[in-house]
Amino acid sequence: MPLSNPIEDILNAINIGIIELNKKNEIIKVNQKIANIFNCRKSEMLHKTLDSLFEKKNHSTIRTFLTNDEKNQSIVIKETQNNDNPIILKITKSIKEEASLLLFDDMTNDFKKNSELIKLAFYDSLTEIPNKNLFNDRAKIALSQAVRNKEKFAIIYIDIDNFKTINDTTGHLNGDKVLYELALRLSNSIRESDTVARIGGDEFVILAQNIKSDVDLTILLERVMKSNTKAFTINGNKVAIEISIGASLYPDHGKNIKELMNNADKAMYACKKQKKHGFVLHGIINN
Repeated sequence: MPLSNPIEDILNAINIGIIELNKKNEIIKVNQKIANIFNCRKSEMLHKTLDSLFEKKNHSTIRTFLTNDEKNQSIVIKETQNNDNPIILKITKSIKEEASLLLFDDMTNDFKKNSELIKLAFYDSLTEIPNKNLFNDRAKIALSQAVRNKEKFAIIYIDIDNFKTINDTTGHLNGDKVLYELALRLSNSIRESDTVARIGGDEFVILAQNIKSDVDLTILLERVMKSNTKAFTINGNKVAIEISIGASLYPDHGKNIKELMNNADKAMYACKKQKKHGFVLHGIINN
């Protein structure tokens, strides 16, 4: 039975991948952790170049990283050879006289946790579209750009008429399906530069950027309105809903987000009082 190597045992027990390279950037030593990360045996990694472990798109980044003489530098690489389980690796290099020591920190779980936290913080769990937090962030950016570039943008408020009746007559689960389907329809009706968000129970809002005039906004509002003309099919049953739409335009109807939101909300309620299928652009009724 071969004698145990204490140093080798310690390296294999460390929860960080370790690779040692010679001056030709060939792998001369590895520990068990790095073999586990790349799902291979340690012996299979020896005498290969480092970039051979990565997919082609990462080769240039790896080579540049290795040729940089700065000490203790780090890079983060996303490796997707196995598309089902991509890995995120932070690689730190320590240069020695005859070799380079690379430390690999598997950050995949940290990135997944961060992604999940971001999703919880900025996206609506039911409809999977942006929530009020993300909408507010994007609205602030849109305002800054509009002020700087002397541009216009619009805020569009959308509310489902008598949504409580839909919940009471069809059940809350079916009501949720209506919300999900409406969010999908609204998302498909807007432009790529726009944002649709759910900010309340049955309340949605759209941030429409790069609006040149009232005519541009009216065209977008008509498209949003038409997205709801077809009845929803929920569990085989047809469910028709009506929506009220109100809009405000910067800087015509407000100089800040609060004013624009308030005026879009007032316009939406003005539309609701008309009890007609249409929209209100800050006092201008279209139906």
